[in-house]
Amino acid sequence: MTTLLRGKSSSVNSNAKSSRVRFLNVTISEHPIVVGDNPGAHKGPPFTIAWESVNLVTIDIDQYEKDRNGEHRSLGEMRIPPRKRRSMLLDLGFTPKEINRGLKAANTTRAQRRRTIAKLDRRFGWRPKWIATARPPNLATRKPQLPKNLLTPSVSRETCSNLSPIWGVG
Repeated sequence: MTTLLRGKSSSVNSNAKSSRVRFLNVTISEHPIVVGDNPGAHKGPPFTIAWESVNLVTIDIDQYEKDRNGEHRSLGEMRIPPRKRRSMLLDLGFTPKEINRGLKAANTTRAQRRRTIAKLDRRFGWRPKWIATARPPNLATRKPQLPKNLLTPSVSRETCSNLSPIWGVG
């Protein structure tokens, strides 16, 4: 079961120039875990949460913070190793066939992305900077740190002079 949080707030206007927002409560929405197809997990079967929630609980924000005791999980604590993900899905009642179907869908998407990047590199000589790293950034689990110049040319501007003006070259 996975939990999502939603908060309710109220605006309090002390004067026309400034305003404050105060959160009143938080709604906790629990969703079942299902086999996913997201290629973000680099190995093993991916999983996600179902669209429908199975439980909603609304509590006062101060009580929520008190119960949580200021504890936050790090990214490392939130990562689930591939064997553990497979074990969790099996424990939830998914068959190996269902798990492998999700894994195959994720692998297909990963392969499509690699082909697209290779095609762009061959055709235009442009390559995303993260290609040189061992693993691409997982945009689902952390805020991306995009470089100022996301794409780096691997060929000179003169080599590209025969490209159509629609590409802004030539």
